[in-house]
Amino acid sequence: MVVKKPSILVYVNHPDETILKEVCAGIEEEGVLFTVEQQQQEDLQELSFEAAKNSMLGSGIGIVDDHIALQISNIAKSKNPFVFYHASKLQCRLIGANSARVVKKKPLKNL
Repeated sequence: MVVKKPSILVYVNHPDETILKEVCAGIEEEGVLFTVEQQQQEDLQELSFEAAKNSMLGSGIGIVDDHIALQISNIAKSKNPFVFYHASKLQCRLIGANSARVVKKKPLKNL
């Protein structure tokens, strides 16, 4: 039997490795589990929406190249709370942390 753990889903398509590393570090710092999955989808909005929809925790991140988006499952598609094109390391780490803070119902960090 396969049991899925509640985790933030990070859906990626050819992610910049530095960006992926910083996002994961931000989530880890908040003590929340995450899963990274390679996807075929190239649309950032769709990728993040699917990640949030499929996450048991309702929080998902999409990464395409060096673009990143955070999506919450109860927010409409394409209404991402945070989207960055050509994201910096700091923005990536904070988007990871904020994804976890949504799950923990803690105040978000300022970007």
